[in-house]
Amino acid sequence: MPIEIGLYFSFIILATIAILSPGPDTLIIVRYTLGSGYKVGLAATIGVQLGLVLHGIFAVLGLSIIIEKIPIALQIITVLGALYLLILAAQEVKNIFNKKSTNNLSPSNSGIYYRNAAVSAILTNILNPKVILLFIAIMPGFIALDKGPIYSQFAIFAATMIFINSVFQVSIIFLADYFRKFLIQPQVQKFLSIITALIFVIFAVIITLDHF
Repeated sequence: MPIEIGLYFSFIILATIAILSPGPDTLIIVRYTLGSGYKVGLAATIGVQLGLVLHGIFAVLGLSIIIEKIPIALQIITVLGALYLLILAAQEVKNIFNKKSTNNLSPSNSGIYYRNAAVSAILTNILNPKVILLFIAIMPGFIALDKGPIYSQFAIFAATMIFINSVFQVSIIFLADYFRKFLIQPQVQKFLSIITALIFVIFAVIITLDHF
């Protein structure tokens, strides 16, 4: 096997702990599910996994090392990530005053919601400095130089993380969709928008303070 078995199981434990920790990815998936149903939630989680695939590709190509060697690069990404979270918060505030409901998606507009959910999730994941640090600072510690090629080990670790993340987030989606029937009233949705906006702002502040 092209990886060290002991290191691999240690990585699984660490990855599971990291994934179970709440963050912007989980929040955006839950919000889309509660607002528009499990199908839109699944579109969002696909977006998150595509973001992780891109992180894995960057790591394999060595692009992540550039970020590690140039500290300001990570700071720029952090600022962009924080700004994007603030944009998402602003969108939630806009939803409070938007009379148009997204609870029942028609065939004519469902594709727009799926696309928006996927794109938002990709950007949230790509611009999350904690995910970047996982790939450039933590994952390399599990690479065994005497085993297979480094790029293949990175690929295995990235695929493992994507699998664990997918299982967790799909479970969250169906759990959120179950409770959605109790939360579908417009007033409740507005309250959820307020809470979600506040949490996005909090996440933006936290990731900024962590890297400055």
